[in-house]
Amino acid sequence: MILVLVLIAITVVTLCLTIYLLGRQSLDWYSRKVVSTAVSDLEGAFMFVSPAKLLVICGVVTVIATTGGFLLMSVPGALFGFVGGVVALPVFIIQLKKRRRDQFIYQLPDALRSMAGAMQAGATVVRAIELVGTRQPKPLGQEFSLVLSEYRMGRDLEKSLENLKARVDCEELELLNAAVQVSRTVGGNLSQSLESLASTLQSKAQTEGKVRALTSMGKMQGWVLSMMPVFVGIALYAQKPDEMSLMFTTGIGWLLLFVATLLLISAIYTIRKIVTIDV
Repeated sequence: MILVLVLIAITVVTLCLTIYLLGRQSLDWYSRKVVSTAVSDLEGAFMFVSPAKLLVICGVVTVIATTGGFLLMSVPGALFGFVGGVVALPVFIIQLKKRRRDQFIYQLPDALRSMAGAMQAGATVVRAIELVGTRQPKPLGQEFSLVLSEYRMGRDLEKSLENLKARVDCEELELLNAAVQVSRTVGGNLSQSLESLASTLQSKAQTEGKVRALTSMGKMQGWVLSMMPVFVGIALYAQKPDEMSLMFTTGIGWLLLFVATLLLISAIYTIRKIVTIDV
């Protein structure tokens, strides 16, 4: 009897130590890969948060999501809540970058027209960028101010504009960089080029807005149809938990869930490909 108790104690201690080590390694990996990247992306968006504070926020969100899922659907709900809490930060960063990029593209034609007007009045390219950085709203004003700061610290203007394109990930800036580079190396009427570029980008933005308006209904229908199996499963689990628990406690149930997840992901991907039109 004593030997059995000793073996049980050793097993429990070993299991706890293994869980602790795996949890610590997973936390270190999450902190290095996810949190550090998120902090860098937030700094690029002029939002400054310490890695420790961001990690605590992620931990609190994960605990709340796991607890809420457990209260709704027991162990399966806790698993879904834990996964949702873990991926919440990367999803938030992706949406933040996309929203900031869309705002930048929306403000770019007006900024180019302001630069063209300033250059027609006799200002240099650097002075025109300075006026845009101080008078345009964020995020465009912030990004152009950073370009000007890099230039004043000794970096070449073309290199600073290339860094701007890398930060914002905006294809429209390639035309701006090309126009500035040609004007500084070969010559030409840069103000007229910027005015034409602004008109082109504004027409492109109007076309993309019409396309988004026409495809928004299809995207919404796709999300509703894709999430309907999840909502139906939650409703069935709330009504008949004993029968639905077989989906999470048997091998056939896990296989069905895996196949259903693959089909759901493929359906979402296919619908988004159909309704996403590149102008």
